[in-house]
Amino acid sequence: MNAILGTSPCCVASYPGDMAVALLALNAGVRVVGPGGVRTLPIDDLHRVPGDTPERHTNLQRDELITDILLPSMSFSRRSLFIKLRDRASFEWAFASAAIAMDLNGDTVRQVHLAVGGLATKPWRMTQVEKMMRGRKLNAMLAEQAGMTSLADTEPRLGLMYKLTVLRRLVQRIVLHAGDLA
Repeated sequence: MNAILGTSPCCVASYPGDMAVALLALNAGVRVVGPGGVRTLPIDDLHRVPGDTPERHTNLQRDELITDILLPSMSFSRRSLFIKLRDRASFEWAFASAAIAMDLNGDTVRQVHLAVGGLATKPWRMTQVEKMMRGRKLNAMLAEQAGMTSLADTEPRLGLMYKLTVLRRLVQRIVLHAGDLA
């Protein structure tokens, strides 16, 4: 269950949750209430990379509570998908997961949000993949390039090289399925 994205010398544990990965692809936020009042955080800012404080998983302050999940209205959320891989059906946590929301103009990618889980220390937005896909024709070759681009920021440790293949194929698969090409 070690991560290949967002690791530090203090922590290589992967984030196993599902909902935050899907919410990240949908550009969600959270409303937080605490002693300091009410504030709103983008879901990407809620979770933290471990750095040198791996005991802190979120950017919540002491005595703060999430009260609302905020989903913006996005036309491209209508073409969205979540894929979860597990070691066994009896395990709830994700070995790897991906969520995508995509808007097409014909067969051209107008907008895309892509996030992965189980492979990073927090729900991880694949911004380089998104940037590479925008404005390009959606086809099997683009899905393959998306998979290869997803490897750009990985830092696999010894024994985790197989996760590069998992990430590449998972990204390729979700792009193909979201584009109705699979």
